[in-house]
Amino acid sequence: MRMIVFKGVYEGRWISGDLLHENGKMLIKNANGIFEVDPETISEFTGMTDCTEWDDLEPDEKAMFEQDFDIKMIEEEWDGIPIYTNDIMVCENIFDPELSFTGIVAFADGCFGVAYNDGEDFISFSDLMDYKFVLVGNVFEVEEEE
Repeated sequence: MRMIVFKGVYEGRWISGDLLHENGKMLIKNANGIFEVDPETISEFTGMTDCTEWDDLEPDEKAMFEQDFDIKMIEEEWDGIPIYTNDIMVCENIFDPELSFTGIVAFADGCFGVAYNDGEDFISFSDLMDYKFVLVGNVFEVEEEE
């Protein structure tokens, strides 16, 4: 079963968890409480991760993922940084570096993938099997997830 997790910005920081709609407000609920988030920043977890190794993370990044109750990223289970819609990502072709490109993670045509060429083109994750992913930011440019 697919894990459905969302994140949004609350007071300048990412909060991840379950998405709630209540009285016209967008809320994220997690083990730390319920937070009203900026609705423009709502991003959905794609089920994909990038190629970042656990040992490449800074101590504060490791602590952030260790305390994330929704994804439960601990060293033994680490698969990379979770990829959400609106993340900016470099797609590196493992066979031909000249085919690499940068795009924004999106949901289109019924699937998750990467929009590139200023959003003119979209390629699904299923068509990117020869690529590894490196997250380089998010279109909202806020602090790391709490």
